[in-house]
Amino acid sequence: MDRFIAKVKKIQESDISTVIAVSEGVKLPDGRYVCELGEGATSTDAFGHKNMTGTARVLANEVQKQLGVRARPVELSILQRCAGHLTSRIDIEEAHTVGGAAVIAAVKGESGRTVILRRISNNPYQIETALAPSSELANFEKKVPLEWINEDHTKMLQPFFDYASPLIQGEFEPFYVNGLPYHLSSIKGK
Repeated sequence: MDRFIAKVKKIQESDISTVIAVSEGVKLPDGRYVCELGEGATSTDAFGHKNMTGTARVLANEVQKQLGVRARPVELSILQRCAGHLTSRIDIEEAHTVGGAAVIAAVKGESGRTVILRRISNNPYQIETALAPSSELANFEKKVPLEWINEDHTKMLQPFFDYASPLIQGEFEPFYVNGLPYHLSSIKGK
């Protein structure tokens, strides 16, 4: 926490306004999640994973307390889930690709397997579908490799951008009817 506060203080010496993006999964050196320093972060889900919420609030409180500056936490959470209209075209296309591959696998009688995407190349961006045992994927967390983050853990390096950039390409224009997003429905009369 001391290192974080020192970094924020240094940044604020040259910047009028600072925006800090942080993962809910950021941990302290002792292995605890930062959100555990706040209130109400002790619940767990059905798999025994800690309900990680409040990291931004904990850090904002520390900045206010130690640096005496105004800090406002913003958690995307539900706002992010409500922003489907900002989904990239690649993401939508890949969702359809995975769905189609799942239907084909089901028709062939596949069971206990999950459709995955394998990246063939970054430039041009190409993927293929494959099936993997669900037991190897369920409850598995794939993390950003540490070699994609600078030594100070404050910036992403080029390998991250090489990986992520293709995933955010293209825009999707949702259908609107009378000013509201219109979603296709298979229910007759809707």
